[in-house]
Formats: sequence, C-alpha cells, structure tokens
Amino acid sequence: MKKNIILTVLIAMIGVFASSAQADILIDFNAVFVGATTSPDTSGRYWNGTALNPVTGDYIITNAVDSDNNATTIDLNVISGTWLDDNGNGSTSSSSVDWDADQTQDNWIVQGTSDITLRFEGLAAGESYDLGFYGGRPGYAGRVFDITIGVTTVRIDPDDFETITGVTADANGYITATLSAPNGGSNAYGYLGGIEIVPEPATMTLLLLGLPLALRRRRK
Repeated sequence: MKKNIILTVLIAMIGVFASSAQADILIDFNAVFVGATTSPDTSGRYWNGTALNPVTGDYIITNAVDSDNNATTIDLNVISGTWLDDNGNGSTSSSSVDWDADQTQDNWIVQGTSDITLRFEGLAAGESYDLGFYGGRPGYAGRVFDITIGVTTVRIDPDDFETITGVTADANGYITATLSAPNGGSNAYGYLGGIEIVPEPATMTLLLLGLPLALRRRRK
C-alpha cells in the first residue's frame, strides 16, 4: 500500500514537471512586425518579430513570448556587426520547416564583409538549449551562412534548417552565436529567416521518469 502511494506521488510529480516545461521560442526575422504576434499561426504557435537592421548593442527581441504565448525573460541582442538589409523575396513555403508564409518569405541578409554576433540573454544559467536556424530564399544556391556557437559551426543553406543541440547558458544566462557568410566579400550573402529556441528537458524530470519503473521491479 505504501509503495502504491509513493508511486502515485511520483507520477503526479512527473506531471507537474511536464506541465511546467517551457515551450519553444520562435523568432521571425522580418521587416513587417515587431514584438509578439497578436494571434497564432496556422499551427497555433505565437511568434516574436524583430526590429529592422538594429545597430550594435541594440536589443531586437525583449521579453520574448514562447509559442504558447507565455511571457519569458529571454532577450536577443546584437553584440557586433552590421546587417546588409532585409529581404522579402523568399519562398512562401518550405520543405524543411512547417512555418507559415509570413515566416519563410522574409529574412535578414548576412554579408561577407561583416560577421554578426548575437547574444541570447535571460536564459536559465547552466541550463541546456537546442538552437535552430532557418536559411531563407530557396533556389539561391551558394547563398549560405555559418553559425558558430563555442567550438561548433554549422552551415545553413537556402531553405535549410539546422540545429545546434545541448548548448549551455553561461553563469550570466547568456549564449553567444556568430553568423558569417563564409565565401567572403561584398557579393557573399546568407539569409537568416528565423530562429527556434528549445529548452532541453530538465534532468530531474528524466530521473523521475525512471523511478516508477524501478519501484515496480523491486515489487516483483
């Protein structure tokens, strides 16, 4: 009887952890809207729009909402570099993401003459995140850009979505990413269409998930 009660409590705790898990955060690089969307996309997700062409030291997202429209403390800051421009000539559909046309059609241009350094702020210090990046403008082969976080670099092609997993926020709650057009020069471009921030499951949740099974094994 006592073991049954413990098992019930543990299952309830798992439910609490699961329900409190933060949803992902979606950022659309565009020239149309700034701040959180007032209504969800066709998949029921809320987005955060960026301000156009910020200068160094400018916050392009403050207090982002997650995809369930819950407020967070997460900001996105431009630490260095200059964007070439915004672009609204991308595709209205994508083969790599299930985003609406509003999110895939527009993007910001990274030029080979200026790397861009972004800093995600207001994260939970010591917590791990998966960071996904979408490259806009399908059909423009060679218009690529690299994302570097720590010692990890991934290349983003047009209409490509790549994720850097398990990135740990530092003691200040920061994660820094550098964007560069690897071909170099004024004719080298890459198109950043969007970013997805996904908090990884808490270690305690994973531990709790294994406890009911361990208790059942002991009872046999």
